[in-house]
Amino acid sequence: MNGSNNDETSKRTYADWKKRNEHRWDDVSSGSKSADMKAAIVDEFRERGTLLLATESAAEGVNLQFCSIVVNYDLPWNPQRIEQRIGRCHRYGQKSDVLVVNFLNRKNEADRRVFELLDQKFNLFKGVFGASDDVLGVVESGVDLEKRIAAIYQECRTHEQIKTAFDTLQLELDEKIKAGIDTARRAFLENFDAEVHERLRVHKEAAKQSLDTQQQMLLDLAKFALVNRASFDAGEPRFRMNTQGGAPEQRFHLDWQRAEALGDAFFRVDHPLAHEIIQNAATAGTSSAKVTFFYDSHASALDRYRGATGWLEVSKLTAEAVGRSEEFLLVAACDAAGQHVAPDVAAKFFSLRGEVGGAVEEAAPAVLAAIQDELKGFRLADLETRNEEFFQEEVDKLDRWAEDVKFTLERELKDLDTEIRAARKTSKTAVVLAEKLDAQKLIKTLEQRRTAKRRQLFDAQDDVDKKRSELIEEIERQLKTKAQCETVFTLRWVLADTTRA
Repeated sequence: MNGSNNDETSKRTYADWKKRNEHRWDDVSSGSKSADMKAAIVDEFRERGTLLLATESAAEGVNLQFCSIVVNYDLPWNPQRIEQRIGRCHRYGQKSDVLVVNFLNRKNEADRRVFELLDQKFNLFKGVFGASDDVLGVVESGVDLEKRIAAIYQECRTHEQIKTAFDTLQLELDEKIKAGIDTARRAFLENFDAEVHERLRVHKEAAKQSLDTQQQMLLDLAKFALVNRASFDAGEPRFRMNTQGGAPEQRFHLDWQRAEALGDAFFRVDHPLAHEIIQNAATAGTSSAKVTFFYDSHASALDRYRGATGWLEVSKLTAEAVGRSEEFLLVAACDAAGQHVAPDVAAKFFSLRGEVGGAVEEAAPAVLAAIQDELKGFRLADLETRNEEFFQEEVDKLDRWAEDVKFTLERELKDLDTEIRAARKTSKTAVVLAEKLDAQKLIKTLEQRRTAKRRQLFDAQDDVDKKRSELIEEIERQLKTKAQCETVFTLRWVLADTTRA
């Protein structure tokens, strides 16, 4: 919790939690104090902490559903143990996406092959709904698998020995997993009707599509920007740069697993080539033009506008949130009669095929600017709400920090008072003068420490007041920053009634 999970912190947390739950403590036997200490730590983490450092004991019997990030510093060789770890946060009813971060030594052949088994064979990290229960279910014992992997680590020394041993183990697992999945698939087909099969298939495809939206947009941009510089495959998101003068071939793939398998470079947003085409597209000049879009059934929300014309303007809104700058794209659109087109509907134009016609000489209607101002107002209102929430969160964190400091110093002051009373008692009961002098010296030292602690408590309270003032000043400064809105492009749209051949 907050980077400190030592025994002393745990005991303090437990004592505080016990005090706040006296009505429950009366019914708890002494034999269950270990479990209650774990519950106290989880309770403290939920209400006040931001980071929990845990051993394997946190993988069982606790509900960490309020968390959204799991970091595996080490990867156990037993896949069921990893599933238990992830399952503490990624469980039924989780409202947030759970991010799982795994540390891996890629230079170690054995570690790399273990991760390959966990990721590609057991599907522990890439499933839409979490760890793959059907795959784990066909492995008779995670402990047996753990022993097999441990034996490879102990007995194999060379790269070739490690590769051969893991290839053999992977071959055995492939046969078990295939047999188990085939059995599950037959049971599914025999016990559910065709309507259920179709619904599950549709939801699965929709989930995949939603996960790949950004990649699809990047691929579309690459096809446009590299039309004369690259050749694109029709069957998968892959392309080759056109080479000249005997230069080595450059191949790119948007799926990292396929990229590794094919020896291609993984094409992603932060790749230098992607950065280049994104920057060129963002800075390219765009004069007003007429664009004809060809209707397709996948954009059914535009069905009512088939054969119609109108205007569309995309603007970039830059606004200062507390501590950061944010950018938004505003899509304002209307038909020829000036009727608003909802932003989410208007955005579907860009999923259609289109042809750019000539330049547009006439000016955009005034209603387009009014729609843009309305969208800008919605965004700024949402930003204002998030600024307020951020401010309240910062105030709450400041208050919790102040309470922690106060609690710690007051507890130390009480301990010093107890020691001073004990020293005074010793001084009164001492018979030998030397013992009385030693006791008085101890009392003086403890009183000096108590005075210093009191001064430290006052300084801490002043520090809290100072930080609170700084936070208020920073919020006020940020709120005075004005938002800027610039037009990216304006077009006159036509939605053709039929799809293009």
